[in-house]
Amino acid sequence: MPCNDNQSVCNEGATGVFDSSAVPSSSSSATLHDERLVSITTENGHTFPQSSYAELKNTTVRTRTASSRSTSNLHSMYFLPGEDIDSDNFVDMESCQLYVTQFRIIIVAHNQSAICAIPLTGVDLLEAKDIVGLQISSKDGKIIKLRAENSETACAWYKKLMQKTCVVRDLDGIFAFTFFNQASKKPPNWLRKETKRLSAYEHLHNEFRRLKLPDDNWRISVKNETFEICPTYPQFLFVPKSVSDEDLKQMSYGRCYRRFPTVVWRNKRNGAVLLRSSQPSIGFFGLTNEKDISHYERIRSAISPDLNKKFLIVDARSYTAAWANRAKGGGFEGPDTYPNADVIFMGLANIHNIRYSFHQLRQTLNGALDPNIFLQNLQSTLWLHNICQLFNSVERCLKSLCNEGTSVLVHCSDGWDRTTQIVSLCMLIADPHYRTFEGFEFLIRWQWIEFGHKFSDRCGVLNTDDNEKCPVFLQFLDCVYQLWEKNTDQFEFNRRYLMKLAQHTFSGLFGTFLFNSLKDAIKNGCDPNDTDEHRHRCFQVWSYLGKHNTEFRNPAFREDYAGGMLRYPKTLPELLIWRDAYYCTADQSLINNPNEPSHQNTGTGSTQDVSSDKVNNGLSRSQSAASLTSLVEQSMNLTTPIPSPGPTIGFGVSCGSPCIGHSATKIHDNCTIGSISAVFCQKCLDVDGLSRVPSQFEDKVLRRIYDLEKQLGKLNPSSNSSNNINGQQNNISMREPFINGKYSNENSNSRRMRNESLESFEVLPECYRLKHHSSSSLTSVIQPSSVSSNSTTISDYALNGNNLSKNGILSETNEINYSSEHLEVLPPSSE
Repeated sequence: MPCNDNQSVCNEGATGVFDSSAVPSSSSSATLHDERLVSITTENGHTFPQSSYAELKNTTVRTRTASSRSTSNLHSMYFLPGEDIDSDNFVDMESCQLYVTQFRIIIVAHNQSAICAIPLTGVDLLEAKDIVGLQISSKDGKIIKLRAENSETACAWYKKLMQKTCVVRDLDGIFAFTFFNQASKKPPNWLRKETKRLSAYEHLHNEFRRLKLPDDNWRISVKNETFEICPTYPQFLFVPKSVSDEDLKQMSYGRCYRRFPTVVWRNKRNGAVLLRSSQPSIGFFGLTNEKDISHYERIRSAISPDLNKKFLIVDARSYTAAWANRAKGGGFEGPDTYPNADVIFMGLANIHNIRYSFHQLRQTLNGALDPNIFLQNLQSTLWLHNICQLFNSVERCLKSLCNEGTSVLVHCSDGWDRTTQIVSLCMLIADPHYRTFEGFEFLIRWQWIEFGHKFSDRCGVLNTDDNEKCPVFLQFLDCVYQLWEKNTDQFEFNRRYLMKLAQHTFSGLFGTFLFNSLKDAIKNGCDPNDTDEHRHRCFQVWSYLGKHNTEFRNPAFREDYAGGMLRYPKTLPELLIWRDAYYCTADQSLINNPNEPSHQNTGTGSTQDVSSDKVNNGLSRSQSAASLTSLVEQSMNLTTPIPSPGPTIGFGVSCGSPCIGHSATKIHDNCTIGSISAVFCQKCLDVDGLSRVPSQFEDKVLRRIYDLEKQLGKLNPSSNSSNNINGQQNNISMREPFINGKYSNENSNSRRMRNESLESFEVLPECYRLKHHSSSSLTSVIQPSSVSSNSTTISDYALNGNNLSKNGILSETNEINYSSEHLEVLPPSSE
């Protein structure tokens, strides 16, 4: 259904008005069929030049004049509430158009092949290359390369972008505050509406009960509620019951920044506890710190009455670095002053080495390097080496906690970087609660935000001190990704969740990661535990990331089977590059290489064409399981972009554009805004206005299942009819392929929307699987639970070619959002 002639497309930031009375321009009358003009007026009153109405209806028509190129794409920009743009903040580059808002940099390719968005606070480095080149290095590891049409434009926009991204900024200038002011009364539908929020004390009390800390030995201290003991610690803490609040205040002087040892986790099986702190205040001459030793003895008594029991102290630094810190009043524990304590030094890299390693990694993955020496260059960055060392430290802690029953105290120098990484990973690996949405959110909020990780300094939010920048939290998320890949059915959330969390660490859209401590967050009206909504000044990232948003759910997760310790990498060869985070997406690669039709980053700085990959969907009766595996591997080369969930556009595709998500405006599929269609724009951008997170696995798998089932139907007509009946019920079997958020058959009246569940599917544990039998290549496959077990099915072994064996073919996740409670892997027939 086409757009009406006098239709307005509105959002909080911009309004497009179709003016049927305007006089056509002479330059466009020769080539355009419709001479009506379009003008755009934004919320703050800026009016942009007019362009032909025919461009709104035909994306193939584009006049390469300065005015049309500079404004046509602007008509289709989607703005978040509070976001706007004026005529001074867009420019025509050589192969793209660049727009700058209060929140992000938006880059649109001239050939309408790609759009990408970079948050202003997410720019790490801006460089001028050659005479007309600009290079934007983002804090999440990607590099975008642009070329201006002349040197004057390049110089002017280098200065403009420097002012927007790399100069010292005020906290109130962060877009999160503007976004909240404009959207708090009517939040976008992709943000969760908070019903009842627990206070910080209620959260910690629930954790106290869950960990089964004995009431006779431990208590929750409220002495730090006003941060009078330690300004970088939580308001409420687990402490020995034998320690009074006044004693606690005095004992806190025994550690640097008064960050005294406190319990964060307990092994309910053997009673061993995990503690964290900063380094002891010993000094250069190694004087005995009686206050800290007294606190150490009280902790040991609360853990066990056996005072001869061993205690492990894990120092994340090297022995040399620990000695050097004595010159600054710090130091380390010794077995002569801390009875029954074993002290080990893990030698983890400090923030300066991690920062340099990350810069080298970014350059290696995005630079034009020789692919023959790519692995050598990757190893020289030491990024994976540092992650491996981090896991080695975690392994040593877990061995003591879970195998030996020995309590562990972890610290580095200050106790807010390496200490937080080690403690968080120990808790995540050992306790399945922290792998759920609620548990992981609590883990980040408690161990990272409340225990004072310096997000503002480490993420460079205000650009105050480059020497304090370091991607510590991003390195932690990389470790979580490594765990996810090894335990795909043990996490309630999927990889897209981790990617979005990494994006918004630097985005400045939410108030979660803007401060150095909980005290600073409360002072600026961004307390994550504040139950009074009237005191809030920012949204929290958890209002977007959570169970309420089905696109982040892992369909392979089974809570009743998730438990025990996770498998984790122990050697360097087991580690993977986090491709989704560090490699440019397809759209970003097209921006970097506009002359290449369709390509993706290979990780060697080069790109390869993927549009020519062909998939042979034929399936003969004589094909073996091995050939089926090869067939599935070939199908993984499909690169179909997938829109994110949101309100529907006229023809039923879920729309992820921020403005539509906010105002619920419906647009017909053949109505394009400016020179870019609404469908294309929402395909490239997520609902939060940033570049889409690439996660296409499940759509490819569902299409492959359809292809295999279709061939099965030809081999077994009875199974075909059975599957067809269930396909009508479940919108999966014997249907057109599910691609790009819809089925390829546009005329189908029974399309499955992206947010619908597949209620009749169930994933059974791996013990129900049967290995491939050599006498038959058709043994088992995921089928609707109502299909008879006597039906001929495809071998599950055939689906193992791309790590698909974990609890069914959907062990890896994507944006297909459905419940996994009813997926089932049927055994082969008795025949």
